[in-house]
Amino acid sequence: MSNTNISSDMASSRFVEASLSILSQITGPISQNAQQQSQDTASTVDSLEHTTSNGISRIADSLRQLQAMVKDNKRALEDSRMDLQECLKEQDLAQECLRETSTIASSTLDAIESRKDLEKDEKSKYIREMDKRNEDFEKRLRKEHDEFTQMHAQRLTKMLQKQL
Repeated sequence: MSNTNISSDMASSRFVEASLSILSQITGPISQNAQQQSQDTASTVDSLEHTTSNGISRIADSLRQLQAMVKDNKRALEDSRMDLQECLKEQDLAQECLRETSTIASSTLDAIESRKDLEKDEKSKYIREMDKRNEDFEKRLRKEHDEFTQMHAQRLTKMLQKQL
């Protein structure tokens, strides 16, 4: 029995060896293929990690640039708002100046019209005064003429009476 046992052990051992040989021939390419796939997957993962990292880095850079642009735009808007407020203040001042100028112009026109009316009144008054003076002068001149004529007539009368 021991021979049969040995022989059976040997056969069993050969069977195991043959099985292992067959299995290694079958699994060798499979494990090499799996190992290659594993390496390819690892390489793809590394590539994806690198691409993702680069993408995230570019996105972060873009976000920082956008943030800077937004900050600059906010500053520009604030400056524009301040400029606009200053312009509105200047416009208010200009409108106030225009109102004052309009008031002054209106007052000046009223004064000119009043002056014209006053000049007309003064001219009329002056003309009346001159007319009165002329009238008085004519009266005095007539009176003096009458007096002179009367005096001359009296002299002539005296002279004629003397001669007669």
